[in-house]
Amino acid sequence: MACLSPAPGVDDRELAAEAGALAAAGLPATAATNLGDLLTGAHPGRTDPATRSVYAPVGLPWQDLALSWLAHGQALKRGIGRRIDFLA
Repeated sequence: MACLSPAPGVDDRELAAEAGALAAAGLPATAATNLGDLLTGAHPGRTDPATRSVYAPVGLPWQDLALSWLAHGQALKRGIGRRIDFLA
């Protein structure tokens, strides 16, 4: 079982707002949340189908794979998402 602590995301979000991807896009720290908050329901995620979500993985490859597999399974169960053939 993974431990998804919200604490590390706060520091990363603030840093991204000051000098990272959020700063480059001119967005405030509140424009991002951490994955733990999304998975536990502490953050609602997208509230409008017209908006886009971006997952920027920072960590070990096996963690990225495990979270991707979870997201893929949820998308299949809910009948959402788009299938992409990366080899086409």
